[in-house]
Amino acid sequence: RTFVFIATGAEEYGWTDTEFDWAIGAWYAIYEQHPEWIGKTFGYFNLESGGDIGATSVIATGVPETKGFRKSLLPLFDEAFRNNQPTYFHATEYTESFFTTWADGINPCSAGIPTMTVDSSRIDW
Repeated sequence: RTFVFIATGAEEYGWTDTEFDWAIGAWYAIYEQHPEWIGKTFGYFNLESGGDIGATSVIATGVPETKGFRKSLLPLFDEAFRNNQPTYFHATEYTESFFTTWADGINPCSAGIPTMTVDSSRIDW
């Protein structure tokens, strides 16, 4: 299989200063620039806000098809952070909640592409 890596910034290269700027660029990428990805893409892995200052846990969310993969990743995150970051709180997985609309991965998800997001979180958030 072919892997495509997309590095985005400035709100996923969408228009800034709009209410939903994080979603516009990602929507454009899947529906306008690369509609051929719909129905052919094996999966979409979104690293969202990784490494925020003050982050104390890792959250992995996604569609049901990615649950097994997410569960296999979280112990690896736990081990890495326990070895390198003593103040780290154990990884959290929201297995019962569906993918969030507050991340740009919602667009490939809405196009039928199995999607998962790994995000850092803060206990006081």
